Amino acid sequence: MSNSTFAELAIIVPFVNEERTIGALLTDLVRCFPGAEIIAVDNNSTDSSVVEAEAIPKIIVTQEGWQGKANAMRKGVEVSTRSVILFVDADLEYRVDDMPDIALSVLNDADRDGVMAIGVRAWQLNWLPVISFGVNWLVRAIIKTRYGTSPDDCLTAVRCLTKATIYEMNTLSPNFSIETEISRLSVAMGLRIKSSMIRYTPRTYEEGKKIRWRHLMPIINEAFSSRLPYSTHKEGAVTRASCDV
Repeated sequence: MSNSTFAELAIIVPFVNEERTIGALLTDLVRCFPGAEIIAVDNNSTDSSVVEAEAIPKIIVTQEGWQGKANAMRKGVEVSTRSVILFVDADLEYRVDDMPDIALSVLNDADRDGVMAIGVRAWQLNWLPVISFGVNWLVRAIIKTRYGTSPDDCLTAVRCLTKATIYEMNTLSPNFSIETEISRLSVAMGLRIKSSMIRYTPRTYEEGKKIRWRHLMPIINEAFSSRLPYSTHKEGAVTRASCDV
């Protein structure tokens, strides 16, 4: 692919204490997305993650002091200069080689603001743990019951949509409920949702996985939330929310 293919794309990578994976992840993104703007957002790391990120050429490294993955994601959107945003986790659970098709399904759409593309973890090939499958099934069921439809994977961390659509959503989640919030709001806004399979290799807690059981209730609460998008939200007015980790 040429540098012009992803000239309108910004890739946002929130991270905290990911020194074992951030360098390899960013290197893969540079390889797979020539010409894209890649923004790594440090969320108060205490290890060498920032050093590892800054060592990769062509990466913009910035900071978000408010704790929480969603706050780091919003910071990346605020810093970005491109019109289409791809969110990617820093943990290498998702195969980077499968991500370009997800971005292209938005970039090549005539109505970009009316679409969201997601990477669906291939649970039918046993790549999705039973617990993750169960939580995703529950969230999907809640959203589908309420709105009549639901994304195939409400919890996937790999999703692409326009910057304008993100600002219209005006998300409020501080942490891991952000994926559920974006999924629910995308349905509420009537976005067309494009699904692409993405290979997924979950890591263990010993390997650095951060989501815990205490994060489950905020995810479920978000699925039941009745808050609608703010169509009058102004670009640059980014919400910050307090969070533990």
